[in-house]
Amino acid sequence: MIPDEIDVPHAVVRVLEEAGIPFVFGMPGGDTGRIFDALYDSTTVQTILVRHEQVGSIMAEMCGRLTGKPESSWARASSWRATRSSARSRP
Repeated sequence: MIPDEIDVPHAVVRVLEEAGIPFVFGMPGGDTGRIFDALYDSTTVQTILVRHEQVGSIMAEMCGRLTGKPESSWARASSWRATRSSARSRP
């Protein structure tokens, strides 16, 4: 491999790091296994494993709303959802 080139899972993790996403909620398995392997090597993105993909989505949504930072949820079927908190004014 050329020194400037990295594999796709590590490139995905690099994008998450550069976006400032501190947590990834999800379930490893299927095609996402290699991405979770790359997440294991990350020092800035913490992986939180969930038992159901809907729970991961809810956790990412709530964490994003509470912190105001984008969060990410990964499911087993090669799909992912990045959740951003909505800017809502409070009365």
